[in-house]
Amino acid sequence: LESTGACYNMTRVFNVRAPLLKLTDESGIEVDMQVDNKLGLRNTALLAAYRSIGGVRAETVVRVVKEWARRCGLVGTVDGMINSYAWTILAIYYLQVVGLLPNLQALAKERGLEPVVVDGADTRFATIAAGEFVPTGSVALASAGALLCGFFEFYGNEFDWGRFAVCPRLARRAPGFVRKAEMNYGDRPLMYIEDPFDRAANLGHGTTAIGRERIMHALKAAARRTQDDQEPATWFMLCPDGFDRPCSQPFLKARLRKPCRESEVPGEMWRLFEPFGATCVFVRPDDAQAVEVYIQFGSWQELRSAQSANESNLSCCDQPIALYISLGYGLHEELDRFVAYETPSGAGINAGMGYIATLSGLFAPLPFATRTAGFAPGAANALEFVPGAASAGLAWGAGSGWGSYAGPPMPAQAWGFGMPAPGAAADAWNYGPPPGAYAFGSTW
Repeated sequence: LESTGACYNMTRVFNVRAPLLKLTDESGIEVDMQVDNKLGLRNTALLAAYRSIGGVRAETVVRVVKEWARRCGLVGTVDGMINSYAWTILAIYYLQVVGLLPNLQALAKERGLEPVVVDGADTRFATIAAGEFVPTGSVALASAGALLCGFFEFYGNEFDWGRFAVCPRLARRAPGFVRKAEMNYGDRPLMYIEDPFDRAANLGHGTTAIGRERIMHALKAAARRTQDDQEPATWFMLCPDGFDRPCSQPFLKARLRKPCRESEVPGEMWRLFEPFGATCVFVRPDDAQAVEVYIQFGSWQELRSAQSANESNLSCCDQPIALYISLGYGLHEELDRFVAYETPSGAGINAGMGYIATLSGLFAPLPFATRTAGFAPGAANALEFVPGAASAGLAWGAGSGWGSYAGPPMPAQAWGFGMPAPGAAADAWNYGPPPGAYAFGSTW
C-alpha cells in the first residue's frame, strides 16, 4: 500500500482484539481496514437495510447526529464517552421508537427465518421490499429536522437512562421501552447501549461519570436550542462555521506502564513527535501504575500523521507505545497534576500554573449551550459544561418523560417531538413547526 502512493498516515493497531490498519487515502478520506471481521460485515448489512427503509429522512438524522457529536467533542471512548457507531445505534433506536423504522430482527423471528450464526451471535434480520413498511401517524409527515429535534429531546430529557436500555434488537414503539432487567447485565450499566447482534457488548461500557454528564449536557442544550420559537433551527445554529472540537483540541494520549525511566519520558516523547509538529508534551508522573502523557499538536493533520508512530518501541520503558486520539479533557480537568515540557531539552513547568489560560481558550463553550431558552450570542450567555453541575440542571439522571412519567396526562405540547403524552389523543401528537420548516438535511 505504501509503495503505491495511494495512501499515507499508515497506522498499525495490532495490539487489540480486532487488529486493524488505519490509513488516509489520497483524497483525504480516513479508512480503517480489518480482515475476517464477519460480525462487522453483518452489522454493516443491518445498517444498510435500515437506511434503505428509512430513506432520506433516516439517513439525514443519522448523519447529522454523528457529525454534530463529532464536532461537539462527544465521540471517543478514550475520553470516557461513546464511539461514532454508538451514536448511530442511538439514532436508529430513536427512529424505531417513534415509528419511522421497524424492528428487522424481531420481524425475522416473527417470519420464522432460520438463525444466521456469526461468531456465536444470531445475526438474522428480515428484509423488506420497497413500500412494504409505511410509517403511520404524524411521523409519516415529520420532516428530518423535526425528527432531529425529537432526537435531542428524547435522549436529553425524556428517556429514563436509569431504567431503560437502548436496544434495537428488542425495540418497540413508545411507550413500551426496553427495560434493563431484560438485558444481559441488568441494572448495573449506567448507560446501556446494546450492540444489535453481540448481546455481550454494551457500547456505553467505557463511559465515565464525567463523560456521561458531558453527553447529557450537550443533548439537553441542543434540545433547548432547537425548540427555541424565536429562530428556526438550522445546522449552522448548532455547529457554526469553524466550530470543530477535534480540530481545535488535537491531542494524542498514551499511558506508559511502570516501571520505566520516568526522567527520560519527556525527551523521548519530543524526539518521537517533534518531526510531526508537536507543540507541547504534558506528563503526569504521580500515577502508581503508569505515566500518563498528552502530546499537543498545532493541527489535526499533524496529529493524524503522528499517530502513524503507534506501536513504536520506546527505550525509556522497553515497551511499544499505544497512541490514542484524544480531545484532552482529562488533561484540562486535572491540569495541576501535569508537568508541561515546551521544548525537547527544556525544564518542565507545572501545567496548572502556566497553561490554564492557554488551554481554557481551546475548550470554549458549546455555541448552542445557553443559560436561557432563547439564544443570544456572546460568552456572557454561554454555559460551559462543568462536571457535577447538578445545580445547572444538566446532571446525569433519569428522564422526565415517556417511560418515567407516572402522573396525570400531560398536554401533548410538553412532550416535544415524539409520541403523544399518556392519555393524549393520536391527533394531539406534536411535531412542532410544519414539515419542512427546519433547515436540517437540505444539503445532507
